[in-house]
Amino acid sequence: NKAMNASGGPTGVVEYLAPVGSVTETEYCSFTYYNAAYSAMSAITGESKYGDYAEQLVYNGAQGARKKDERAIAYLSAPNQVYATDISSNDSVDMQVYSPCYPVACCPANSVILMPEFIRGMALADENRALYLTAYGPCTIRHNGLTIEEKTLYPFKNSVTLDVTGNGVLYCKNPAWSKETAITVDGKTQSAEVNQNGFIRLDLIGSDHHNIELSFRAEIEVLHIDDSDNAGKHPLAFRYGALLFSLPIQEKWEPYYPQTETPLPEEWPWYKVKPVFEEASTDDNYLRLQLRRDRIYWNVAVDENLKAEDIKVEYNCKNGYVWSEPHVVIKIPAYKAPYSCCLYPSKTFEPFGDCQRVAHPIELTLVPYGCTNLRITYFPRADLEKKL
Repeated sequence: NKAMNASGGPTGVVEYLAPVGSVTETEYCSFTYYNAAYSAMSAITGESKYGDYAEQLVYNGAQGARKKDERAIAYLSAPNQVYATDISSNDSVDMQVYSPCYPVACCPANSVILMPEFIRGMALADENRALYLTAYGPCTIRHNGLTIEEKTLYPFKNSVTLDVTGNGVLYCKNPAWSKETAITVDGKTQSAEVNQNGFIRLDLIGSDHHNIELSFRAEIEVLHIDDSDNAGKHPLAFRYGALLFSLPIQEKWEPYYPQTETPLPEEWPWYKVKPVFEEASTDDNYLRLQLRRDRIYWNVAVDENLKAEDIKVEYNCKNGYVWSEPHVVIKIPAYKAPYSCCLYPSKTFEPFGDCQRVAHPIELTLVPYGCTNLRITYFPRADLEKKL
């Protein structure tokens, strides 16, 4: 609770844990190490919550720090990130850029290890060779005479189909966020009785082929972030199922070639990533800076009393890559907070004051955190008593 952002990423300052905060960064290595630790804790304790933690970390924080063509990672990343450049990090130079091979021994290798290790830990077995599904995603599992084809758009849709060949004992994780779980086995409704460790037991007998449908009911969660050991602004964030949601910021990728010990091939540049927005058309530099607050779209705030029922979930029927073409979005009511911006931007600005002066109401479309590279995830609270 003190050192884990809602993205699943442990917070850090250089090599040390740090308090939770909107611009507190996570080193990419941590995603891989914590995922491995969660898998080990699943095996040691038998508790399903560690699978939830692994999904939260991989599907949100880790994927949000990867270029979507998989050709670069951010060594450091944060929940709120308007810039990812050589000078945007709160730690040191270059640490928030997107790089194919950042010059430390750990992160480039660990960025490649992360997903295979997550997939490896999606299914574990106990001493009796019973199989446990500890995390969900499209995959094929073979174990002890069972072959399972897991067909799903999870975490973008909260349903899973298991085509099973063979017989045996199968334990399916019941996500802690699921308000109600429905199960059918071979077309017949089955009781979704959850054991003390958070799993649902299925005894697969008789036929050599079984069809299992799992449906988890999610509700919007309005998170009140406890950053009292950091900035103390208590921003809000929004989660639906296994996904954290962010306001995406359109990106401009500027390739460059730093002086690295090994020369970079031309097709593998580093990138400074900057926000795209339309500047005011004026030759007066000071006026242009003043007008910027009306041109940018991420200076927003939300009502701290916002309820889940005020938020809409919309599914998009898209055929593109899920991390580039969001299959689910949420719509939240918010307010323009014109003064919540930095006139001379180079780093992500954390607004002054506990609450932000706001103007007119607006609606924001948020996408899954993992679909972003620049974003706002922790939203400041609106001062509705002193509206502009």
